[in-house]
Amino acid sequence: MTAAFAPPCPRLSGSSTPTLALSSPRTWAAPRARSSPSSPRSRSRASSELLGVDVPLASDTVGSDAHAKVDALKDGQIVLLENVRFDKREDSKVDAEREELAKEYAKLADVFVSDGFGVVHRKQASVYDIAKLVPSAAGELVFRKIDSLSRATKNPERPYTVVLGGSKVSDKLGVIENLLDKADRLLIGGGMAPIPSCSLRGTRSELATRG
Repeated sequence: MTAAFAPPCPRLSGSSTPTLALSSPRTWAAPRARSSPSSPRSRSRASSELLGVDVPLASDTVGSDAHAKVDALKDGQIVLLENVRFDKREDSKVDAEREELAKEYAKLADVFVSDGFGVVHRKQASVYDIAKLVPSAAGELVFRKIDSLSRATKNPERPYTVVLGGSKVSDKLGVIENLLDKADRLLIGGGMAPIPSCSLRGTRSELATRG
């Protein structure tokens, strides 16, 4: 059994191994989370259409329905678990709580493949802790992202324009600092757009923003 941290993708449908897909939409606390376009239910339907096979959704992550659907899997089949963020232990700051949940995840799979590039840095039960309990590996998408990022930062084609968005300003300051000497243009939007300028490496750098 392979546990993959990412929505099911076409290459999984041809696998001879049963596949368990974990999902983690950021809208877990919102009342509409269970029916939003990024919800596991929506992803289950989209995955079924894309793959041409049924991708059932378990109504929980480590409960009776998850175990029942995983136990019923045959070679080449896929099941998607409910949003892992519905369990408060998923991103708990208490190591023991996350590890407890990770052990429950580990009971559902023999191998863990992380294909969610945007979350691989997070210390969460379905990302960090489970990788210590079962054989784990980075997925193809992660390697493609790393390759793209390496080409964009080490030897970019010119002219090189970077569009940077997001709401976590503190996380982006280091990225901006790293890109100042590499990019020809740096366009900032999202939650950082209201910031007209910033001081990096002791040099005042005016950052153009577009509303």
